[in-house]
Amino acid sequence: MSTIKSEQTRDRVLDAANALMLDRGYHGVGMAAVASAAGVTRQTLYDQFGSKAGLLRAMVTRSEEVAGLPRLLERARTETDGLAMLRAMLDAVAAVEPQLYPISRLVHAARLEDPVAAELWAWRMGSRLAGMRGVMARLAADGLLAPGVSVGEAADVAWALTSPQQYEFLVITQGWDVQLYRAHLERTITARLLRVA
Repeated sequence: MSTIKSEQTRDRVLDAANALMLDRGYHGVGMAAVASAAGVTRQTLYDQFGSKAGLLRAMVTRSEEVAGLPRLLERARTETDGLAMLRAMLDAVAAVEPQLYPISRLVHAARLEDPVAAELWAWRMGSRLAGMRGVMARLAADGLLAPGVSVGEAADVAWALTSPQQYEFLVITQGWDVQLYRAHLERTITARLLRVA
């Protein structure tokens, strides 16, 4: 199979899996249903993804790539000072969370019964926490963390504030628009964790 055809098949499978799982939930969709919807055999799915959990991992990775998350995180990492890094990180959260929320909710629910989904969720949240630690370490190096606030505490608080659950509470449940959500994140983090006004 040529690379182009293989990529097209992979995209077709991921599109079908996304549509089915976002509609029925992770546990409500089997590999046979995904194969049928994508017009491929179950063996093709196993050859491409290894397992249903591998398919879920590929769905998450593609969702993050389509949302532009790797590029936005790289931009945040290359900022020259802590405040610019924090603002770029918050811009990334506000830009991608509306696109990633459906898949985040899917993985969050699946983690309760599937150990691989639980591992995937823990990895994603751990990566987010590590990113916030990097931001807070830079702010500390710039002398901008509030007195008595450690890098670890600041990272934990900022990570919790920027979590998919917080996005769900404020934007999905309470109907905030994304600009208000983004402004809230910066105001709250600044007031609670930083020595700047």
